[in-house]
Amino acid sequence: MEELDPLIGQTLGNYRVERLLGAGAMGQVFLGIHPKIDRQVAIKVLNHQMSARADMVERFLAEARAVNHIGHPNIVQVFDFGTLDDGRPYLVMEYLTGEDLKRRLERRGPMPPEEALILVRQIAAGLDAAHEAGIVHRDLKPENVFVLKAKHGLSVKLVDFGIAKVLEPHLRGGGQTSTGVIMGTPAYMSPEQAMGNTGEIGPAADVYALAVMVYQMLSGRLPFEGDFIPQILVKHVSEPPTPITRFLPQLPDGVWQALVHGLAKEPGGRPATAGDFFQELATAVRAGEATATDATATDATMMAPTTASVPTGGTVPGDAIADATVTVPGRYRLHPVAAVLALVAGALAYTLTGLPGRGPSTDRLQGFAPAPGSRAGADSPAPGQAPTLLEPADGASFTPRGRAHMLRWQPAPGQEGAMHEVQVARVAPAAVTHPAWFAPAGQPYLVIPWDRLGADGGTFRWRVRPKDTDAWSPWRAFRYAPTALARIRNDGALRVGIERIQHPPFVSWSPEQGRYTGFDIELAEALAAALGVKLELVPQDWSQLMAATLPGAYDVVISAVSITPARCQKYGFSAPYLATGQALARKTKRPTGPRDHFILGVQRNTTSEVLARARFQKADLRLFDTNDLTLEAMFKGEVEALIMDEVLITTRTDVSDWILEGELLSREGYGVMMPAAEADLKAAVDGVIAAMRADGRLAAMMKRHRIREAASGPAGLGCPE
Repeated sequence: MEELDPLIGQTLGNYRVERLLGAGAMGQVFLGIHPKIDRQVAIKVLNHQMSARADMVERFLAEARAVNHIGHPNIVQVFDFGTLDDGRPYLVMEYLTGEDLKRRLERRGPMPPEEALILVRQIAAGLDAAHEAGIVHRDLKPENVFVLKAKHGLSVKLVDFGIAKVLEPHLRGGGQTSTGVIMGTPAYMSPEQAMGNTGEIGPAADVYALAVMVYQMLSGRLPFEGDFIPQILVKHVSEPPTPITRFLPQLPDGVWQALVHGLAKEPGGRPATAGDFFQELATAVRAGEATATDATATDATMMAPTTASVPTGGTVPGDAIADATVTVPGRYRLHPVAAVLALVAGALAYTLTGLPGRGPSTDRLQGFAPAPGSRAGADSPAPGQAPTLLEPADGASFTPRGRAHMLRWQPAPGQEGAMHEVQVARVAPAAVTHPAWFAPAGQPYLVIPWDRLGADGGTFRWRVRPKDTDAWSPWRAFRYAPTALARIRNDGALRVGIERIQHPPFVSWSPEQGRYTGFDIELAEALAAALGVKLELVPQDWSQLMAATLPGAYDVVISAVSITPARCQKYGFSAPYLATGQALARKTKRPTGPRDHFILGVQRNTTSEVLARARFQKADLRLFDTNDLTLEAMFKGEVEALIMDEVLITTRTDVSDWILEGELLSREGYGVMMPAAEADLKAAVDGVIAAMRADGRLAAMMKRHRIREAASGPAGLGCPE
């Protein structure tokens, strides 16, 4: 007779442990029941070995913190947390009945696009809710998507936030992932995860993983397949995805383009949100169905609302608690491909719950067999068929510093295994034809040896043919610049990221003029004019600006960005153009000192939040996504005080009766945020700011916008040298 676990029959909190549901590498999951109301829950218990590791306990706690903070119907709920008498921690969670997406795909195979969209819409909604709460899942995969049968169709719950990255400081535990540590599941890792660059991991990493999952849901395959983990990680960083049309020739091209957008190598090149990715995908699917006779009925079914109502039948996943990460310590200062190999090869051990395959879960590499036709030396090329050029797009412009930009193409049918010849020629400023380059057989891309293209960059054109044939593709052009400043001047445009919200006096939308106005806009216009280029404004949410990879969608950010030591580690900054500080403002006469209990409002993910947590630990802290919402809460009396930039308080006439409490809480400098290690661009921007300060233009702008600079001035407020 099988021996029962000693926990069965015990009472944990308000719940009686009924039976074991499943076990994995980290612990066990039990069914629990509330005796009085018959409520069923899942009780997740860390095992003895993992409980002895502080990092595993912290990860366990992090899941409870993250899930509770999100609070969304497409996110599994956590009801309680506790510790057993033997020291093992446990979570009391929502009991889910159904199956995870991995098992559903194994049982039913690939799904039609309209069915996939029903699930993707809910996954995207859950991810966006997590991102808005400052949480990045980091391990999105089919095993962590639970599918339930609800009254109105299928319902989805995202689970296992154990390795989630918490962007909000107050939700973090004691341990944070170090730079150079790879965490996640290889098949679904974004390039920034594969590189171990934790500082760049943001919401875009989850969008990437969602695109991988959609690819798998539609085709039963993965966009990056390989026999070994290093192969897979390298492909994420440096290779284009296998075109899904190889497996699904009838799939609308728009669906493939939506997947390509979601699988972009650079975070800034992907859709801004998971919801945006879903909308792009749904639009492509609907466009492809437009000629079908049942398009209207299918679309209505696809978009029918679903709710997370109580489902019936099924079980929780048996391995739901299993550790789903690869953790590899190390640091990198290498070429991206070499960096990934060094990180993985340098590990003595790692934990892996299995790579997703198309067969039984015991064969964990089965899903990573090479794609048909990808073997070197396969079919000989058919004469007369030219490859299709994919990347870069015709007329693209970029700076390759620290990145693996490449030329990639789609071989013609029958040419997948052929060696291809690449011809590159510079057409300006001086014509140069480079010797032929060759890609290995079966490799439809080539990482460009930038150092051979010339130190000053220029405009280039390129084409490809199968070796020893005359089947050349048409020419395509791109512009390459060795530095960010060279790219700006070559393109004749300065792309500036700004906040899209109302943030006067720095930026606001003028409905009369139909444009953005404010101090930030004038400073951007002055920079563009001094550089002799046109200005292109790129409005973004604050969180997107702070999670940007520069240069990406924009070259620099001008958005009242405080220069802090943490930001200086990731970005470059100009010399500060404005000296300011954070102030505590209040409406009431109640005490608002460090030891007082009062309701305090701040904008999340700002220096205001950091100061609030450090200086006013007894306050009831309320976080808002924007300064507008923080001010509105103050107007409505929902908060008694707020911490905000002194400039924002002193420039508004509608807050003139507010009381500024005591001295400034901090001294800060605002700077132009730019790519790191771009000395030429920094020198150019610093020169413009210095000239504007010297000739009085900067002071005139401040006066015009009623900005009062701190008397101490900006000295000493920049990044450390």
